Amino acid sequence: MEWTRMTGPQLAEAARDCGVCLLPIGSLEAHGRHLPVGTDGLTTEAVCRAAAEAEPCVVAPMIWYSHVREMKATVGAVALDTGLLMPLVETVCDEIARNGFRKIILVNHHGGNRNWLPLLMQDMGGAGKRYLAVLYPPEGIFRGFDHLRESDVEEQHAGELETSLSLHLFGDCVDMAALDGLGAEAGRARPMADVKGYTPVEWYSQYPLAYAGDARPATKEKGREVFEAEVGKLVACIRAVKADETTFQRMKEFESQQNTPLSP
Repeated sequence: MEWTRMTGPQLAEAARDCGVCLLPIGSLEAHGRHLPVGTDGLTTEAVCRAAAEAEPCVVAPMIWYSHVREMKATVGAVALDTGLLMPLVETVCDEIARNGFRKIILVNHHGGNRNWLPLLMQDMGGAGKRYLAVLYPPEGIFRGFDHLRESDVEEQHAGELETSLSLHLFGDCVDMAALDGLGAEAGRARPMADVKGYTPVEWYSQYPLAYAGDARPATKEKGREVFEAEVGKLVACIRAVKADETTFQRMKEFESQQNTPLSP
């Protein structure tokens, strides 16, 4: 069920019957030379739609614009400041809830969102929300697929698995010929790695061309396996969120206790 394709009465019925809405969050940024700039969003949408077919829920329209500041060095990035993004996404969640959905799952497959989205979750705690927002997945995808990988460099961005997934989902947008003459990209050395320092150009310092990994061994078949696994994980999350009432109790408990704090 897709929000944009439903009538008002259909949305109201879905809010009553399943109560869960998925909010996909993507990005617009370069993915090497060979993948489309909308790779993260296209992937997230596809996973959400497939999961919603398996476990009924509503898929809200994608939030395309996100945190891609370090990708501004390559063509294709549309970057929003965190100070704009956080209230924007919170407001969208508030509006989804106003339409009757008690539970919202923010589905993110863009690495650049992994810092501010958990902070948004923390800020929403104790804010008097009458709905539950859950971030999924908190640490990104492409974990647990080492058995598929033929490349021997770390899978970071536009590498073997992401390219395989793209070939499966939107192969007509993938230009594998653009990889001709390119090898594996392991990244430049991090300037402050010895002291575990994190710099304002952490990503760019390592991967200035928005490519990290080795996409050459990518195949559509590998992508299908990754996709099916990721859909299954999201389906499990949707079912868990539907069944969960404990978090609501904890939210109410925290809201009450934060105003009259107890001594540990």
